[in-house]
Amino acid sequence: MSRQAISNAREHDTPAMRCTLAMRSFNCALWHLREGRVERACAYLKQTSPGDAKTLAAIAATCTRSIGAAELEAKEEARLHAIVRDMCGRIVTANGVADWGNGNGPADSALDATALANLCVAVADVGGLAPHTAPAAWAAWALQHVPHAKPDTLSRLVLHCKAGAEPSVQEYYDAVVKAAPARSNALSWCPAASRSRMAL
Repeated sequence: MSRQAISNAREHDTPAMRCTLAMRSFNCALWHLREGRVERACAYLKQTSPGDAKTLAAIAATCTRSIGAAELEAKEEARLHAIVRDMCGRIVTANGVADWGNGNGPADSALDATALANLCVAVADVGGLAPHTAPAAWAAWALQHVPHAKPDTLSRLVLHCKAGAEPSVQEYYDAVVKAAPARSNALSWCPAASRSRMAL
């Protein structure tokens, strides 16, 4: 991104402009990531912070999927995950969803369903956020409470819930994904055997 573009954005600082800058920085980060320039990808990813919560949640979810698809060394992946984890932490804190331990959850925030699903799948991808560091807990909460999600997001959430689960629970989740209509998640039908994995 050119210095002139950054200067122009600062002169015309609006929420829309901040989101545009965040997406431009993210697209640059993805390009460098695909070319194997992890150092530059990290630098651009850090510049996405001006975006609003919905934009940042979408960036985080897309980023973790791209990181998983890239052939990275463990240290490189950890660096990128750390940046995404920090991004997700800011979203959680800024949108009143940090106090899950008292029974509150993302539904109490201003985030819409798509942003919640993106946030939860990204957090699960990077290993959770304190105090809920189990990825399956974030994924299962989303599947139980978020009314709809894109098919790709739904599949990723289900994979986190299946990880380490008993075969019967894994088979159930597979059946749910096959039965779920497009852009819908239907995990209000969650089996009793897996409800403990859903509590945050």
